[in-house]
Amino acid sequence: MQNEISEYFKQDYNELVGFVMRLGAQQSTAEDVAQAAFVEAYIQWSRITHPRAWVRRVASRIHYRESKKADRLSEQRHLASTPAVDPADHAAGCDRVLAALAMLPVRQREVMAWHLDGYEPEQIARELGLTADNVRKALQRARERLKKLLAEQPERGTP
Repeated sequence: MQNEISEYFKQDYNELVGFVMRLGAQQSTAEDVAQAAFVEAYIQWSRITHPRAWVRRVASRIHYRESKKADRLSEQRHLASTPAVDPADHAAGCDRVLAALAMLPVRQREVMAWHLDGYEPEQIARELGLTADNVRKALQRARERLKKLLAEQPERGTP
């Protein structure tokens, strides 16, 4: 069991960190959340049938729980702050996209994070307890909002 989860950790850790960043977390927070999700996975490994989806569900819950705590402690925390870029996400403009994702409403940001991680609307719906139609609508709204937000943001190096 220990070798199996260790291999899975090596395989999915960076992707999970990127997923949590797309939910709106700063890189260091995303790393902490991913580690906490893997601790939970270690404890329950023998009962997990779909580890990739399972750790994302757990990481989402941890992220939102920690975000609520931080918001209560500091009213100055603002979701629209630009998160650091994960080294695995090296595509040009990634920081702009992450900043735009952070400005989406929670549900849109959540379904978009799952979508960007390769999940289809039906799979996202099953994991989040929604209907596939609601997921598709949230994705459509998220895309429209992202398009507008990215058009408003100047590219790096542009005044």
